[in-house]
Amino acid sequence: MKNIFLLIISVTLLLSCNETCEEIIPDRLNQLNHNTVRLEKIFSSKPENSSAQMHQSLMKHPQLYSTWYSMMINAGDLNNPNSLDSAEFKLQAFSRDSIIQYILFNIDSVFKNFTDFEEKIYNGIERYNYLFNEINEFKIGTFYSNFNATVIDADDRIWIGLDMYLGPENEITKNLPPSIPQFYKNKMDAKFMATDVLFGYLMTNKFHLIGEDMISRMLSYGKIAYLLEILAPNENMANRFRYNESELNWCEENEYYIWKHLIDQQLIYSKDQVKINSFFIDGPFTKSLGPESPSNIGIWIGYKMIKDYAQTNCKNIHEILEENNVQTLLSTYDPK
Repeated sequence: MKNIFLLIISVTLLLSCNETCEEIIPDRLNQLNHNTVRLEKIFSSKPENSSAQMHQSLMKHPQLYSTWYSMMINAGDLNNPNSLDSAEFKLQAFSRDSIIQYILFNIDSVFKNFTDFEEKIYNGIERYNYLFNEINEFKIGTFYSNFNATVIDADDRIWIGLDMYLGPENEITKNLPPSIPQFYKNKMDAKFMATDVLFGYLMTNKFHLIGEDMISRMLSYGKIAYLLEILAPNENMANRFRYNESELNWCEENEYYIWKHLIDQQLIYSKDQVKINSFFIDGPFTKSLGPESPSNIGIWIGYKMIKDYAQTNCKNIHEILEENNVQTLLSTYDPK
């Protein structure tokens, strides 16, 4: 009878532990105001959008204007309207360019309805606010980046370069110059947008590098990838890593091979930045793992380590972020 009683206690504790392994976030959260600025629309060829009006609209976002658009339009002076290289003069020429108008027309066609993207992003931030008991007046802006930026932070707003998400099959994407490699064009897909924004937000607000070697960087990025999963629980796993399904399948089928490679090549505790960076950069593949592998495998393998640690030890996200001992975080990792 005593043994049965102990067994019941053990099972109860186990079930209780499993129930608390996942973060419990209520369905109803404090909703943020969806305050999205569609800045690319000011370059419309409509007559009422004069260069002076464009200039005034851009001046409401001075960081973005001075560090981005002023370079894009090659404006020498944002504040002197009489200068020949003034912003207003250059804006007029920029907005009337037929190629620019064609690109903006495509952006407007693809993203005429931005609601679904807004919902995913704002919901992720609402979950973040709940987890960390914060009140962040998060704001989104969209803009034309001249194919140079996916997500940037300026003027207390997260800006999304919509031209970077037109889709790999879009004619504009296909006809981009050879200086933009094909693997990069393949990733210019709107399915990555919401998680790109959330990942960038987490990197700004929660990333902490716990050490200088390979394994420390993997675990540090793994924490962010694990937190991203909590903020976007319904998002396709491949999308969270900017992978397609075959790339994700390769990682899952070769997890043990990746781990063995790290051990055999003495990379786990390596502080060689060239070797470390090769596991964390965009590219057609990870060089040392061969052409079948995807890039950025360091983030994926770090996520697997953190996920094993969290689930085996029933750790919540606060405990995970606070734990910086590499051996502790690795103690339960079991590459399949």
